[in-house]
Amino acid sequence: MDFSQIMARYKIVIRLGCFFCVFGLMAVWECVAPRRDPPAHKTTCWVNNLDIVSLNSFVSLRAMRSIAANWERTDAI
Repeated sequence: MDFSQIMARYKIVIRLGCFFCVFGLMAVWECVAPRRDPPAHKTTCWVNNLDIVSLNSFVSLRAMRSIAANWERTDAI
């Protein structure tokens, strides 16, 4: 199995792994060396940030599906 096959097979695992690694590093960095006092409790801030990311992903996915459907429809004509 060559590198491109491995990447294709484990793409989701690799992406999620990278996301959680960066997320964990940023969380630790924020706890160890905060630049300022948070305006709200950290849990509230983190939950709100994750909600924004989830909403953005959902909206982007819906938009991409809509664009792809319209692309197929106009391509078939």
